[in-house]
Amino acid sequence: MGHVYVFQTPEKGGYDGALHFDVNSIKVFDPVGVEVVVKIWPRVKRLGRAKWSLDPKRFAAFERELTSVETPTF
Repeated sequence: MGHVYVFQTPEKGGYDGALHFDVNSIKVFDPVGVEVVVKIWPRVKRLGRAKWSLDPKRFAAFERELTSVETPTF
């Protein structure tokens, strides 16, 4: 899981914040289309938004739809 940090003043380059996450939580999988996302979260109509608030209780169902899941090594 990640944590969002909002900067008090923008950093060089115009960055207003950062997302810090555990590298061990990263998974690589085949692309997922909107049809898979809508199957799990019906209120999602398109994938154009950068950040949706999705019900985390449905995440396990979403993971079951993923294919070719790999954990990269860093």
